[in-house]
Amino acid sequence: MRKEVVAVTLVSALLITAAVLTAIELTIPVKANAIPLPERLPVNQAYIRSNGDIDPPTLPIHRSGSTYVLDEEISNYSIAVETDGVVLDGNGFSLTIPAYGEQGKTGQVKSVPALIQIENHTDVIIKNFKLFHSAVAISVSYSSYITIADNNITQCSMIFMRSCSYCSIIRNILDGNGIYGYDMNYVDIRYNKISNSGDAIYGEICNSSIIGNVIVGNNDGLLCWSFNRIIGNSFENNEVGILSNYDSNVIHHNNFINNSSPLVVDAPTKLYENKEGNYWSGYTGNDADGDGIGGSPVVIPSIWKKDNYSNIDRFPLKLPYALESEPLIVEVISPKNQTYPSGNIQLVFSVSGTRTHKAYSLDGNDLVPISMNINLTMLPQGTHSLTVQAEDVFGNEGSETIVFYVDLRASEKFILTLVVAVTLPVVVVAGLLVYFKKRKHEAGQA
Repeated sequence: MRKEVVAVTLVSALLITAAVLTAIELTIPVKANAIPLPERLPVNQAYIRSNGDIDPPTLPIHRSGSTYVLDEEISNYSIAVETDGVVLDGNGFSLTIPAYGEQGKTGQVKSVPALIQIENHTDVIIKNFKLFHSAVAISVSYSSYITIADNNITQCSMIFMRSCSYCSIIRNILDGNGIYGYDMNYVDIRYNKISNSGDAIYGEICNSSIIGNVIVGNNDGLLCWSFNRIIGNSFENNEVGILSNYDSNVIHHNNFINNSSPLVVDAPTKLYENKEGNYWSGYTGNDADGDGIGGSPVVIPSIWKKDNYSNIDRFPLKLPYALESEPLIVEVISPKNQTYPSGNIQLVFSVSGTRTHKAYSLDGNDLVPISMNINLTMLPQGTHSLTVQAEDVFGNEGSETIVFYVDLRASEKFILTLVVAVTLPVVVVAGLLVYFKKRKHEAGQA
């Protein structure tokens, strides 16, 4: 845990930010004696136009509604998405351009564009691509609700995002490149494998979820700002596991294994939840209670040595935590989508997985924590919507919504029918008794 590490890292961040803000593409510096400006490699530009057209139309991409699917490998092209609400599916094929860093005739190094570019758009999915040979594999700027999922990215430098919110980067394999963000908020970075990069996840990342990633053999595993949930990640053999000078990050159920500096944090940070913290290789505290929690805390002092506080993991795990990545399955068994004659109904549900937090919402009202089946009482006449939600310690979520109808009039009709069914025979019997008694009386007088 070195002051120099943080200083160099933050300076690097500023330099990289300046370079990327200048242009969406990165350029390898020219030779010291090169006078001409860097040439651009002859890379063709393709588009998904604002009207939905593919330009040029001869590319091996077929369209089905708002989904665009590659039919074969595309080389020497980058693709810009110029519309909202589309899916760009690589279908397992590669998108490649000549290797960046190639020298031109004058000896200087040439530049290349990002392979896939999105700017000022929303609700776009980029998935199932193999991406090679670009300084920036995917560039997303001033956009929201963008999903980058299930891509295999090698021989690039980064996925780059600038001024983006409510985006997801999920289940990608990044070898030799990482995720760099500038002004990122409410981003979900989940279940990626990032290895052999200078910086695995790096930049101005706030209010985001960084969950279930495997981060191996990088210089810095994670550099972020404030108010992030950092849960269920495995940081292995990195120079630094997590580096942050900012506060209010929640860090628990992570594995820190054989990192040179596992955690470099210079601000108050919550390192545990529900009496379970992180696993730290080399931790020697005993487990006297047999609950898997070490008996002595792990203390991470302030790296600047100027503050009086230290970050403390009071409940370190004795064994590495098994990372989970499956979504939770919530099943509402009762009520069902049907009509009920009573306003008293039992809520019965099941949730896959363990260590879950559960809650329900009735008719769009606030979530109410719940741990077991309960009775819903005094429901009024009419249609009702019931949602049961669950979330585990890794942030995996699941929910199910049931719509049902309470018809109290049906209950009233049933009671009336029951009264009639019981009363009518009594009246008939009484009438018959009166009739026969009268006949008997008349017969006696005769």
